Amino acid sequence: MTSSGRFKTVLAARLAAGLVAFSLSFMTTVAPAADVPLVVGSIGVGKAKPEVEGELRSLLRAELASAEFSRVRTSERYVLSATLVRLDSVQSAAAARATCVVSVAILRHGSTLHALVNGRATAEGAEAPIVRRDALRAAVHSAMVRVPKALR
Repeated sequence: MTSSGRFKTVLAARLAAGLVAFSLSFMTTVAPAADVPLVVGSIGVGKAKPEVEGELRSLLRAELASAEFSRVRTSERYVLSATLVRLDSVQSAAAARATCVVSVAILRHGSTLHALVNGRATAEGAEAPIVRRDALRAAVHSAMVRVPKALR
């Protein structure tokens, strides 16, 4: 394994540990849908603008509402914590390009890491703010489509 690969592995492990610690200290829940075994917990956006946190939370709730949990057979409840790992854009004369990475931790009993899923997306378009929102939306979707399978 290269030093770059080890760095990424260590970074991922530290991110997971940070998500667990952060979610325990700042847990906020939302009333779950009747058949959804998840509640949204902490949201971390790092140095991103504060409004990104609200947008990320809203996207997570929308994805939870539309996710297919019919194959998930569990009586346990889970807390979903998310961290915006990367959201950046580049504007050229002709177009803008944004890349987003979101990490979603699924915690059992609010503290035990059950699964960690990542979503990644790139969007292109005319204006940076629009492609940033599109990249964020697509990265959240990319992560959240894996959540029901992670609970099986």
